[in-house]
Amino acid sequence: MAFYDNGEKQDAVLRRLEIIGEAAGRISPDVQKELSSIPFREIRGMRNIIAHHYGEVDLERVWETATRDVPALLKTLEKALE
Repeated sequence: MAFYDNGEKQDAVLRRLEIIGEAAGRISPDVQKELSSIPFREIRGMRNIIAHHYGEVDLERVWETATRDVPALLKTLEKALE
């Protein structure tokens, strides 16, 4: 798969996930309670792994997050904003 063979694509996906994690960390506790179905702690945890433990990043987990979890997160957020 192109993701696993392309360092630029890996870096791009990792950076986007890091940005999502940063944004999740800025959401107030009250809003997080309202959106309790969103795993804010795990999102921030992924960001911390990416930011601080780059050599330990599991690329399979990153790809799974990018292709499965992020689209699901977007759907949840879209519903919350309706």
